[in-house]
Amino acid sequence: MKTIALLTFIAVYALLLLLPKYRAVSALSAAALFLLLRIVPLGDVAGTVDWNVLMMLAGTMGTVDLFIRSNMPNRLSDRLVAVLPSVKWLIIALALFAGLVSAFVDNVATVLMLAPVGLAISKKLNISPVQPILAIAVSSNLQGAATLVGDTTSILLGGHMGLDFMDFFAYRGRPGLFWVVQAGALMTVPVMLFLFRKEKGKLYGAALTPVTDYLPTCLLLGTVLVVGMVIALMLCYVKLTGISDNVSSIKREISALEEEHVALLTTYERTFDLATVKAAAEAAGMSKPSSGQIQYIDLSGADSVEVYAAGGAAALNGFTEKAESLWAYVLEYFR
Repeated sequence: MKTIALLTFIAVYALLLLLPKYRAVSALSAAALFLLLRIVPLGDVAGTVDWNVLMMLAGTMGTVDLFIRSNMPNRLSDRLVAVLPSVKWLIIALALFAGLVSAFVDNVATVLMLAPVGLAISKKLNISPVQPILAIAVSSNLQGAATLVGDTTSILLGGHMGLDFMDFFAYRGRPGLFWVVQAGALMTVPVMLFLFRKEKGKLYGAALTPVTDYLPTCLLLGTVLVVGMVIALMLCYVKLTGISDNVSSIKREISALEEEHVALLTTYERTFDLATVKAAAEAAGMSKPSSGQIQYIDLSGADSVEVYAAGGAAALNGFTEKAESLWAYVLEYFR
């Protein structure tokens, strides 16, 4: 079944590329095939569909449609035409701005928000919209990998690896993926200058297009803000889940260590039991030392050591030593 599912997935991608007018038919046909082959049980269909993504795209598309109808893209295009010197730099600036937004907002939302601006510029300048839209899409896709919230893939992989937002800027004391992506974005500038070298048309400012309604613009910005807040909440949830798992793991380790401590303490008490030690010593031929065999050493003196014996034997030994010292002194005196 896994092989069939993989082949069906590849076939759908091929059909999406080869038959762009029938993408919905291709996708729904693949879904029906999954159901017929019971790759996905009929009862799990509702749970398998990612309704969050579908609702986000539907809501964003509706807001973007109102955004286009309000003439705000035309107003923004007029502003850009008035500021930038040529068509070439206009496309480059639009692509770089799309990348900047996409680093902190989902790719799809970024393209849906800025594509109408690119279309308005193309219509106003009477140029093909392919180049601006491709530049926006590629730059948005590139910068989506710069941060943890820039793309759904980054969120999934970052959550799986236990990464947080700042790990994309600095990871284990080294520059993170954000700076690698920025280096790649800078390298796209000379590439775009070469690709758009023929777009040398001069831009001339014109009257600003009046905006009929600012509500769609506020809705679009609100959508972006809400998406960012949702992503932040998801990241907090992932981080909290990771911390909870770590705490549970530490508790299990502590419990295992406590059990091991009890086992070692029991073994220690059994090993060093006095009766057991005495029996082992007697079995080895050892016996308790007598008082005459015990010697005490005094190390309190700076340059001398005194040896003391224990009990009555100690006194006898001390008297004998003193008598020997006295006899040696007398002999030495009468020589």
